[in-house]
Amino acid sequence: MDNILPLCEAYPPAPNWYTSYAATTVEPHFYIYAARNSIVVLDMRTMQFRRTFLASLDKIQAVAAYEQFCFTGGVDPTIRAWNILDGNYITKYNSHNVEVTALLCIRNGTILISGDKSGCIVAQEAFGSIVVKKKQVKAEVRALAHTSFHDEDYIAVGYSNGMIRIEKLDAQLKLTTVYEMVDQINDVHSLAWQSLPSQTTESNPQWPLLASSFRHQKHVDLWNVPTESHCSKINLPSPGGQWSRNQKDTSWTELSWSPNDKDLLYMTSQSGAIICFNTKEPRKPVEVPKGGFGDKHTRVVFSMLWAYGKLSLNHFQIIKWNVKTHESVNCIKGHNGYPFSISISPLTPYQAVIGLGDSNIKIWTFSGEGKSMKKRKKHDFYESKIIWKGLQGQIEHVLWHPKRPDLLAYSTQYGRVGVYDANANKNTVFKTYHKQEYGPNISWGSLSSGTGSEYVLVSCGAEHIIAYDPMEPEKQPVFLAPLLENANPAWTQSINAKANAKRSCMAIDSTGKLIAFGYTDGVVDVYRLDTFKLVFVANCHRHCVLAIAWQSPTKFATGCRHGTVAIHTIPSTGLDNLPDIPLADSSASYVLSGHKKNITALAWSTHKDTPLLASVSVDMIACVWNEQSQKPIAWFREHRGRIFSVCWNILEPNEVFTCGDDRFIFKWKYTDHPFSPKLETEQSYYDKEISKLKTPKRNKTQEPTENGNSKNTASAANAAVIANSNATAFIATANTTAKTESVEGEPKPKKRKTKGSSLAYLGGKLENINHSTLQRYCLTLASKIYGGDPAETVKNVKSQLPSDLLSDQVDSYAKWVPFDDNTENSKAFLLFGGKNDVRLLLEEEDKQAYIKDSENPSTNDTRLWLGTTRGCAQSFGDIGNDFTDNSIADWIALALSPMNGKDAWINLMEKKAKKLAETDHHILAATCYIACSRICEAVEVCRKGSKFREAITIAKARMPQNENVLSTLFSEWGGALQKSDEEILAALCFLQSKRQGSVVNAIQLLARRNTDECLFWSACLAWLTKDSTVEECIKKWVSLVKEKDEQKDKVASKKKAEEADVPKIPENIKDSTSTACSSEEPINIENVVDIVIAESHVHMTAAGAEVDEEAATKTSEKPS
Repeated sequence: MDNILPLCEAYPPAPNWYTSYAATTVEPHFYIYAARNSIVVLDMRTMQFRRTFLASLDKIQAVAAYEQFCFTGGVDPTIRAWNILDGNYITKYNSHNVEVTALLCIRNGTILISGDKSGCIVAQEAFGSIVVKKKQVKAEVRALAHTSFHDEDYIAVGYSNGMIRIEKLDAQLKLTTVYEMVDQINDVHSLAWQSLPSQTTESNPQWPLLASSFRHQKHVDLWNVPTESHCSKINLPSPGGQWSRNQKDTSWTELSWSPNDKDLLYMTSQSGAIICFNTKEPRKPVEVPKGGFGDKHTRVVFSMLWAYGKLSLNHFQIIKWNVKTHESVNCIKGHNGYPFSISISPLTPYQAVIGLGDSNIKIWTFSGEGKSMKKRKKHDFYESKIIWKGLQGQIEHVLWHPKRPDLLAYSTQYGRVGVYDANANKNTVFKTYHKQEYGPNISWGSLSSGTGSEYVLVSCGAEHIIAYDPMEPEKQPVFLAPLLENANPAWTQSINAKANAKRSCMAIDSTGKLIAFGYTDGVVDVYRLDTFKLVFVANCHRHCVLAIAWQSPTKFATGCRHGTVAIHTIPSTGLDNLPDIPLADSSASYVLSGHKKNITALAWSTHKDTPLLASVSVDMIACVWNEQSQKPIAWFREHRGRIFSVCWNILEPNEVFTCGDDRFIFKWKYTDHPFSPKLETEQSYYDKEISKLKTPKRNKTQEPTENGNSKNTASAANAAVIANSNATAFIATANTTAKTESVEGEPKPKKRKTKGSSLAYLGGKLENINHSTLQRYCLTLASKIYGGDPAETVKNVKSQLPSDLLSDQVDSYAKWVPFDDNTENSKAFLLFGGKNDVRLLLEEEDKQAYIKDSENPSTNDTRLWLGTTRGCAQSFGDIGNDFTDNSIADWIALALSPMNGKDAWINLMEKKAKKLAETDHHILAATCYIACSRICEAVEVCRKGSKFREAITIAKARMPQNENVLSTLFSEWGGALQKSDEEILAALCFLQSKRQGSVVNAIQLLARRNTDECLFWSACLAWLTKDSTVEECIKKWVSLVKEKDEQKDKVASKKKAEEADVPKIPENIKDSTSTACSSEEPINIENVVDIVIAESHVHMTAAGAEVDEEAATKTSEKPS
């Protein structure tokens, strides 16, 4: 069993707290414990990670195991059986109705004893059909302990009311109360039977002692069970003065008798100290001295277990002690918080710093290689140091200093930024912070002036970019955002023209001279830190950029919310003499698609020959990419939750570290997890394990009765298999049953209800207009706003193209065709007009409403939007059956409300509008607001529901002229459109918003597709508006046309060369075949073939004769 090794190593999370049954052992193979709803399996000897799997939908409170079988129970009352070796689900037991609090596995793994919060005790066959329940005490079962005496099994049960009962278990699993002890009304916490060497012989009638501890008492009782009386009381040491009153009043004393010495009882104190009591020498209990590496529990211990003579304890640490030498053999300082970020410094490549969600920073020394330390046996893989003083909130970002191996930076969820000196154990929190509810991005950079240090710590939030001097923390930091804005005023205006565009991430290259920002609208821009000038812009992403990673000063990768990774290359000649606003790079060097959800982090490897890129995502997949093939080469799926961070092992270039909200930190080689296409379509381990756990609701008629027998969900056939010791066959059978149950129990997806569809003209016409028409209308709209002649503009831009590059293809799009306002498509552009245009649009919409959307006529009545009440009754009359989640009683009350006056009707109408908005019926909600003259609220509800067309229509039709409202609506609509690949419509919206910098956004969007037609119209727009990007737009258009022309010439030359290489058909064959083809009789293909073969034979014979003559000549010339 202990020869199965995983293809990865891991630093596991801490075991679950506040339960004595969260861990168990399978001696001498496994140490098993529960971490939230997962099971973690470690090697008992080395504590090396072996396996993890999800075992419940909720927190696991109790774990029991025997050989390869593991049983779990907890907040989810279902007890489940698992195979430890492969993590496969075997079967389940539905014997409890409430949370399971204690679980034992006895009689060589064939019997399960469990207790729950209601006081119910269940004894059942693990793989059989007998189930017995007993519930006589109405109090929570807190502790269970098993012993065998004279070949009889006895179960000690401790309750929350202070009662301890001894239950005798017979062969039919009937539980009979034989003894009962009550000391006082207090919660029993732990029970432990004394380990006697020979308890089954008649020559030794002595009962083992029973030790008990209580939650609110500072002593341990030893019981003489047959007499139901105390034989000794052990007083625990008082806690120190630093403990709070609540801590002093609560005692979590764990008990465990030594299996090596029947007289030694081990217990824990409130401070985590291990205390030993010798029953032969009744005196004050002695604290076991701490030795070895100085490992020590500093908090309450929740579990004590024995394995081949060694004691294992856990709280947030798991420590294995050698009881004889009082030294710790292994120590795992687990963590309860999410590991949000991980970083490794080239200066200390054997250490990783990890930012945790429980206000801690962990410095993990995962390797002894390269570390200067005293000689000792073997490096401890789990050696780590916890930093907690002065830290508050989740530590979301951590980063080592590039030059100092002892200095690390961090940021917290409250916007705080600080540095920690590991050598001096000094934590410094900067006074200036970001006012936001998430951790700002941090990176080390180099500023030309303003600080005395070579490197400054730069933090980036949604509003501010702050540079701190780590050497002078009291010094006023430098705010970089105003410096960037002053150096790039035109670009700043274009960013501000977008209503919802905010900085979402930041990274500085390894030289500290270039800083890159990602934005919520998918744009990426790069600046020089010495001059603060903009040097590069990319807009290939359609969604929020969440991660940036630099590979070199000219290459970096970005990841977005859509799961796409893009690799960008900055032109090596492009850092000097750049225009004020570089034309955005809309086509990245490489685009990597494979993740299905948000990219959370990126990291480049240190390979010198072929740098690899690692990406992690919310989809629980870690991927390694070869950028040139644009395909993944590794696919890591061991995480059971979102992955937050990734970094490469500098000591071993093929190793990767990943961490996520399953609280695991995995260390794995990408070569051990090769990618194959079928992995993309397969379910993740998380999805597979969750599907096994989601079972149908239990049928209560099949549950066991009190003190009676009934059938369990495990079949009788399984019991027979176990009885015959055919475990392998049983596991296969049980797995098949489990799979069937999970499929049958899968809940059917609910059919989504239809909300009111968008209006016919406002919702459909603009998307149906071809790109050429939309591009020409962009120029028309710009001429109306900024002046200029579109026809003359097109002519001027076209004249910039060299005459030798003019072609029919260029002429097909580089021409101006005036608009016809009477066409069907032109009516859709009325939305960009004035108040009268919008009224005409609504009237047209009213005519077409019932034709275009006959299934939902009530949602498209726009007459009320025009300020008339003639459509009001129809709008609300047909609603009832379509919107079942809005009670019909509401509509009846609304209809009767005018009887109580206008104010009552308006109040009820507003409440109904809010209800409709909460259920995503935004158009109906807006109609309700309009009916009671709440126009601003109607616009706002449409805006929040992303119904921008409707919001604009209402604002133009019913509100006074308000450019600010319309500007915001058009800007937000443009931002939404660019995410759905509607760049030209987005450009129209930005133009109509009339904000400063909106023209730049429109130009960048028109050029985004990177086709010669799009680049031409973006150049026309820049020419018409006299924008500074006009020269770059024209240059890029001409360059692309020239490139296409050269490619066309290459293709033509290649084709001509191929035709020249084809051997010519001899004239006599050509004549023969042409004669045969030109005759009036039908062509006989066999005759043609015969002619070709005959002529070929003649030529081959002639050629052979020439070769023979040449060979003879050469032979005669050779000397004899």
